[in-house]
Amino acid sequence: SSLLSGFTNLRFTEPVTRSEKNEFGLNDPLAEMVIEYKNDAGETTTGHLMVGNQDHAGNYYAKWNGSDYIYLISSFNAERFINLIPDDYSSPISTETTEGN
Repeated sequence: SSLLSGFTNLRFTEPVTRSEKNEFGLNDPLAEMVIEYKNDAGETTTGHLMVGNQDHAGNYYAKWNGSDYIYLISSFNAERFINLIPDDYSSPISTETTEGN
């Protein structure tokens, strides 16, 4: 739920530029998400979000494949993605137990 909540509440703070720079860290992002969703027409679409380095104010650079711009997102939102571990993506597999064992 943290992943879904983080993505659905994601707000870009401001557009920065259309030109990528090495300092943004998008060539080697801290987090990458590939998201499959349905658009307004009901068609399945794939989106790609990359989260790069922090700026001097503590926000993170981000790039969404559906936009030409590099944006800033708040550290709160960015760190929700950066700090996820594999266990956050799925629930443990339940195991069957029998009485007396």
